[in-house]
Amino acid sequence: MEEKGVGPVQAAIEGTREIGMAVVAMSLSLIAVFLPVAFMGGIVGRFMASFGVTMAFAIAVSIVVAFTLTPMLASRWLRHEDVEGRRARASAASTRSSRRPT
Repeated sequence: MEEKGVGPVQAAIEGTREIGMAVVAMSLSLIAVFLPVAFMGGIVGRFMASFGVTMAFAIAVSIVVAFTLTPMLASRWLRHEDVEGRRARASAASTRSSRRPT
């Protein structure tokens, strides 16, 4: 956002596009690992079935959140602040803390 000089919403959209393929690839590979666990046979399969379904569902929800909720919240909460303003605020906080009586 700061380097390119774009607004917060546009920065969130561009950031999501940049990491989109990596998130999709990672999530699909995790689903491909955990979903077959849900269909295992035998005694172990009975215990692991709910685990496999739960993990696959949680990863699917996570990818939806990663592409919708997280960029929207980042565009709303994160604001551009110049470096000088940040330094001045840090300096003022440091000065206040050093003046406290011990």
